[in-house]
Amino acid sequence: MESRIEKRRIERAERNGGDIISTLPDFLLIHILSFLPTPILTSILSSRWKPLWTLLPILNLDQRTLLRNEHTFSFVDRVSRIWTLCNAIPLHTLRIRWTANCQLFYVETWLRATIHLAVLQELDLFIYTYTYYQALELPRTLFFSTTLVVLKFKDQIFLNPPHDCSLPSLRILQLSYVKYANHNSLSTFLQDLTLKMSVSDLKY
Repeated sequence: MESRIEKRRIERAERNGGDIISTLPDFLLIHILSFLPTPILTSILSSRWKPLWTLLPILNLDQRTLLRNEHTFSFVDRVSRIWTLCNAIPLHTLRIRWTANCQLFYVETWLRATIHLAVLQELDLFIYTYTYYQALELPRTLFFSTTLVVLKFKDQIFLNPPHDCSLPSLRILQLSYVKYANHNSLSTFLQDLTLKMSVSDLKY
């Protein structure tokens, strides 16, 4: 039975100009999309792919990519539309790169909505507002996540972890140019972590 289905898919692909990939089952196409840096844009490639990116548990919100050749809508407009389409799928990975006129209120809103579902495994934030004294204060609940494995923060992010924070699943932590609430902020953040360093990590 399965071989007949596969045969029909291949025959249909040959009639459509040899697009065999689009004849694959949904779960395989979703797996393929999960490896692309901007899966949202692949929806323009084929009508077969259009509904699939909304089923991904990975969301890459990169201002540079989403606003490429875009002169009508703002970054917030684009993300709001995307968020509406994807809000039924709990996110495992959220990446936000907003480095031109970032509006912290929106980032905080998206972040709280994602953390609330308690399945997030990777969070990558790179934000810049052009105002030195502004910074995104991370939600308190983030510091007690049992699912986060990867945390990457860059630029205007305010690190103020509670003294009893706990991230038992965290394995990768990258902090670049973030702002610290006080001299104990980093040590508080790291107190529950086991740091591992290889020889290749050392720079002389």
